Amino acid sequence: MEGMRVLVLFLVFPLFFSCVTGSEKNRGSLSDAMEKSRDDYEGEREVPDKDDPPWFFSERETEREAPRDSASAPAEDSENSSDETAENAAPAEGEISELFLIFRGGGSFTGDPYFNNPFDMEILLGTSRDGPIGYFLFGGFKTLKVQKDHSLYESIEPKPFILCGGLELRYYLIPAWRYFTPYATARMSGFALFWSFRNPLTAGGDTIYSDSVGGIGMDGGIGMDFIQTDTFQAGVQLLPQAFLFGEETSQGFSNDVFSSYGNVRVTVEAGMVF
Repeated sequence: MEGMRVLVLFLVFPLFFSCVTGSEKNRGSLSDAMEKSRDDYEGEREVPDKDDPPWFFSERETEREAPRDSASAPAEDSENSSDETAENAAPAEGEISELFLIFRGGGSFTGDPYFNNPFDMEILLGTSRDGPIGYFLFGGFKTLKVQKDHSLYESIEPKPFILCGGLELRYYLIPAWRYFTPYATARMSGFALFWSFRNPLTAGGDTIYSDSVGGIGMDGGIGMDFIQTDTFQAGVQLLPQAFLFGEETSQGFSNDVFSSYGNVRVTVEAGMVF
């Protein structure tokens, strides 16, 4: 049971992380940073350094300064009691066996204006079938290579990567078959793109070596389970996908470099009862 909780946190964390990329600084445009990071740039590699606290930092400060009401103490006891009740009401071990742990690998092609995606991998955890529908949480990474004919090739190191996490739904088009069962799928995810600048930038007293930007991913496509039993399944997917990038990077640059785009991804997967 404890192992399952840890795995669920691992799968959900990238989704949370990708949704909160931002900075307390306003350091100008990302395109300016990319230009100053190039090897052939001859000027100063300094970028603006202005304060720009996001709304959620301000809110946290307000909450931290608020006095604690003595009436809140019983509430804690109530929460602890609720936690104990939840633990006592935890599903029996036999019920956990209905969850599938799936490993998926693949790559994407067509439509990516910035990178080549030779390989990616995901871990999925969920129900194989609940009537005609399957539910999965997933988390994973993508290895990328900057396209040599793109200006980014001169500004960042050639191997950025993406962390992602989200929810996947499957709708099986026919009753369960042991072999060759088709389904339609839809996915919603959060992601964060990480990269290192070719040359470090300075902002005030800070030196910036790397950066990241978050966003939302949306996929929809078709798949087929080559084999599906009570304890094992394996199959393939064809997934058209779209990436919508956030407006600010984690270092405080306004994102005027990465625009939304789409591509097609092909994957192979195999899993077993967890």
